[in-house]
Amino acid sequence: MSYILGRQYVWVDATHLHIWSAEGYDGWDESSWAKGFEPPSDRRSAAFGLPGGVSLRQKVADEYVVMRMAELVANGELGPVMDRALANHGANSGCQALSQHASSLRTALAKVP
Repeated sequence: MSYILGRQYVWVDATHLHIWSAEGYDGWDESSWAKGFEPPSDRRSAAFGLPGGVSLRQKVADEYVVMRMAELVANGELGPVMDRALANHGANSGCQALSQHASSLRTALAKVP
């Protein structure tokens, strides 16, 4: 399981990515985004609860990850981010997978225009 544990705790369960921060409340519930939501009224929506800024469905997080990776590649920042992840989070299986594939990722992504 990939996770980050420290002042920010980022982890997954069977269906969601959870993001907790010791640095506190960010005012999410006062944003125009949050004001556009009503409490869920059907059983399917109720299973996911109210918008709370604490978890994302894993498939949404995965989509964000690949979009963010494309931005990092385009900006030439992926290598330094990979280096930081390897230096700071080496004990978890997600980082071990990154370590195992880092060389191949660097080679493949170096060819991206």
